[in-house]
Amino acid sequence: MVLNAKNKTFLLVSILFTIFVLILVGTIYIDQKNKLENAQNSFHKNMHESYKKILAKHKEFYYNRTIANINSPGVRETFAAHNREKLYDLTKGRWKTLQKENPYLIIMHFHLPDGTSFLRMHQPDHYGDRIADIRPMIAKVHHSKSSVSGFELGQTGLSFRLAIPIFMQKNYIGALEFGSNPEQILREMRYFYGLEGALLVKNAQSTCCKNNLSIHNYHLQSNTLRDTSILGYLKTINYDFTITKTINYNDRIYNVYAFNLYDFADKVTAKALFIQDITILYNEFQQTILELCLLLIVLFVLIMQVINYGFQKILSALDKSNAELEAIFATSKDGITITDLETNFLYANNAYLIMTGFSVDELYTKSCAGLSVPEDVPRVIKIVDEVIEKGFVENFEKTCIVKDGKKVIVNMAIALMPDKKRFLITTKNVTEAKKLENETKKYIKLIDENIITSSTDLKGDITHTSEAFCTISGYSKEELMGQNHRIVKHPDMPKEIYSEIWEKLINDQVWEGELKNKKKDGSYYWVYSKIYPLYTEEGTKYGYTAIRTDLTDKKKIEEISITDGLTSIYNRRYFNEVFPKFIKSAKRNNDIACFILIDIDYFKLYNDTYGHQMGDSALIKVAETIKHSLRRADDYCFRLGGEEFGILFKTQMQDHAIEFAETIRSNIEKLTIPHEKNSASPYITISLGLFISNNYPLSTCDLIYKHTDDLLYKAKQLGRNRVCTL
Repeated sequence: MVLNAKNKTFLLVSILFTIFVLILVGTIYIDQKNKLENAQNSFHKNMHESYKKILAKHKEFYYNRTIANINSPGVRETFAAHNREKLYDLTKGRWKTLQKENPYLIIMHFHLPDGTSFLRMHQPDHYGDRIADIRPMIAKVHHSKSSVSGFELGQTGLSFRLAIPIFMQKNYIGALEFGSNPEQILREMRYFYGLEGALLVKNAQSTCCKNNLSIHNYHLQSNTLRDTSILGYLKTINYDFTITKTINYNDRIYNVYAFNLYDFADKVTAKALFIQDITILYNEFQQTILELCLLLIVLFVLIMQVINYGFQKILSALDKSNAELEAIFATSKDGITITDLETNFLYANNAYLIMTGFSVDELYTKSCAGLSVPEDVPRVIKIVDEVIEKGFVENFEKTCIVKDGKKVIVNMAIALMPDKKRFLITTKNVTEAKKLENETKKYIKLIDENIITSSTDLKGDITHTSEAFCTISGYSKEELMGQNHRIVKHPDMPKEIYSEIWEKLINDQVWEGELKNKKKDGSYYWVYSKIYPLYTEEGTKYGYTAIRTDLTDKKKIEEISITDGLTSIYNRRYFNEVFPKFIKSAKRNNDIACFILIDIDYFKLYNDTYGHQMGDSALIKVAETIKHSLRRADDYCFRLGGEEFGILFKTQMQDHAIEFAETIRSNIEKLTIPHEKNSASPYITISLGLFISNNYPLSTCDLIYKHTDDLLYKAKQLGRNRVCTL
């Protein structure tokens, strides 16, 4: 019997849906079962954490009470004196109070260092026995002289015990032990979690565990179970104290949780079992699976009806979709091809035929890899393997040789088709775009190499630099990236300039002007800078960019014009330019402005005696000493003519100005340049007139110059080699 397409589809969907249902039901069953197990494990984990917190609470409770008892007035001294009756009287009230606080407290026991029992508050008439010989925990306290806690089996059964050493004047005098009935743990777990439980002690003596029930070598000491027969059932199934175990007993489903109880040496000394009835939860799980199966059967019938009803419409839609896809292939401006895994052509649209110049018959005899230039073939083979592995690769570029031998650059996206046997390839001719891109890169490189640019974030940390910026500054890009722009700040530039720059930039304005910057080697260069704020498309400012023009040569020419040719310090021309600006700035900022006029003593006689060549050498040394004595970037020194020099500087106090002038005078004399015609010293010296603006009101430059010249004249009259000021 031959099935038509409709029946084949119906049969295939039926088989697939059946498989799907089986897998789904199985998956959900496993998932629900895992969730149930995870819930059990989570419950066990939470319960175990609570169990540990309960133990920690008990330990803290007994520790605090033990310390309080030891520190009670007279207890330590009475114990050290071995006065049993008095110790009992001192401790009796606290013992009764503690029993009221915790009815499960059953032991309060003083131990002597020799291992004997000194006083049992719970059995005051029973003492003197060698308790340390049968109680390893007490022996441990005596040996280590440190606190010990844990579960330990004693004459009254298993107890949680805490023993703390007692010292008097740094001497060990014994230990105090507290112990509680572990049934308290069972009661608290029942109170907080509604769980019934049982306590089984390892290798317990029959006197401690009156119940004959035991599992392996663990004997039942106490329990909170309504039905203890479940413990007998655990014994019959040879229960091995698995952490979590699910059992079926008397038509009920139970989870059994096991916890270890450890002694002071972290050895298991007992087991705590807790029983949780999960019958309702388990039945709900079974009911959920049953309902799901019924729902899927109904769904299966409905799907079969939908498939039967809509089959023709689906086929019609597929036909329409295929027609649209063929139309897209035919009208696409990009080349679209289908190849086998060896890249042999199986289909090509018209755009690809035009791109390569081949006819359909010609193209079907070739492969996509075969059209590549030889040097690209290894890359093509590697990309094919990558597509087979990953399923898709885009933006793969290669060079193809088309029919007329011409080379074209193409950008390709290659996808592995669903059958894993063919490639779908879209191809775009990017030859002209690559030419334009290469031209653009050339222009960008020219700009990068010749235009001095940099960008920073809002803090001034460098985020981008051009190659030209690296060249002029002497730093590599790696050295500049992330550094603050202060790395090229020259100390000669006044702070006011940078304050002005930041003020404009913070207010979203453009700053432009001349800046002197410092190179990596310590030398300098001048630029004309224009600094712009940078904004995102949303208008948020995120940094700044600067474009600069190299002014170094121009500045050097200007520097020559304002520099004295002999001494290399500023000349009279620059003094005449700076002096008015300096006075104006001092008035505006209310600064103390200072002006020093300096004259080399008896310099004409020096020239007559030693010659003009030695005189020029002396002038150079004096100028260098003055220049090196300056303290701030905005201090200026000038050669005003012949042997006359001038200094402009600002100060905060008059005494500092006088001290500065005296330092310059002293530094000149320390040059020890011989001058036998100098009546003031055997060496070349200078006389200084010091003008300080807080002694005179700042008026005109001419008047200030005259006042200073008068002070210089006065210094000469008073014997030279001195500073004269008011």
